[in-house]
Amino acid sequence: MKREIKFRAWDDARKEMHHEFQFIKSGDEGNDWIIFISDKQTLKTGFEVHVHNPYFRQQFRIMQFTGLKDKNGKEIYEGDILCNPKQLKGTVVYYEAGFYLEAKRKDSSVWYMPLNTGMLLNKEVIGNIYENPELIKQ
Repeated sequence: MKREIKFRAWDDARKEMHHEFQFIKSGDEGNDWIIFISDKQTLKTGFEVHVHNPYFRQQFRIMQFTGLKDKNGKEIYEGDILCNPKQLKGTVVYYEAGFYLEAKRKDSSVWYMPLNTGMLLNKEVIGNIYENPELIKQ
């Protein structure tokens, strides 16, 4: 089975999520500046990037697609907030070489449950930590 590699990016300055973008160039290792064509704003001409445009000089929070979908068929990305029928919530994180659901218990301890199709049968994406931070506040 082939895994689909996809990303989305949160723009802190403009408070918007970019979904359909294409990488054009990446910076040196450890200094990952990414210039892309976005579904929110496109470059006028392919590689003729206007680097003085402030829109292209800011950093974005990049989130990877987990390759999994929730009970409604919605794609799950890092930073998504999942909820089960009992209204228990958790955040999708990349932890120790895999994707996990991170949740806080009532005693403030944190537990990690590996994401897999079985555990997602009753969970749905209700938002994400950037657009809906109030959903995960305890």
